[in-house]
Amino acid sequence: VKVCSFLRSCQRSARLSTMADNNLNPKLTPLKWILGSWKGDGEGGYPGSKEKDPLHFLYTEILTFNAPNPAKPVISYDQKTVSRDGSKKMHAECGFYRVTGDNGQIEASIAQSTGIAEVQKGSMQDDGKTLLLESTVVANAEKVKAIHRSLKYDAANDQLVILTSMEASGHPMTQHLSTVLKRVA
Repeated sequence: VKVCSFLRSCQRSARLSTMADNNLNPKLTPLKWILGSWKGDGEGGYPGSKEKDPLHFLYTEILTFNAPNPAKPVISYDQKTVSRDGSKKMHAECGFYRVTGDNGQIEASIAQSTGIAEVQKGSMQDDGKTLLLESTVVANAEKVKAIHRSLKYDAANDQLVILTSMEASGHPMTQHLSTVLKRVA
């Protein structure tokens, strides 16, 4: 019930439009490059996921980052993936990215459609265009093993490159997803 309420809150926040720069919370200024909607193709895999063979899949990802409240240093996050041909919904998650300090510290709380909830912590790197996050808390659905993620965001050339690694099902930290997105709004 709490995750469902959180998901509804995420969906409402994602529908709000991004605030103009003059209404952006000053702590979000270093992250304004991530605001907007992004779409691109990705590739995923993980060892031993199906019949001891590596799982491999292709997808299209749609991301939206908004700053819904200029009084708070918070960005709402909404993510959906579908099969490359658009015939199958594959995954969805939403949450909030929060600036927690003056030195580029970021905290993300994310709820996935699979029942997993995560808290990730990290920081903006010195280049000002890369955000590295690692899971500090993972609450799982009953059948899911422990998962840790490292995400890297790079907005060079108005592209967003996301690399996600995961530690799960007895496997060490392994790259799981790679996506290249272009800004669409």
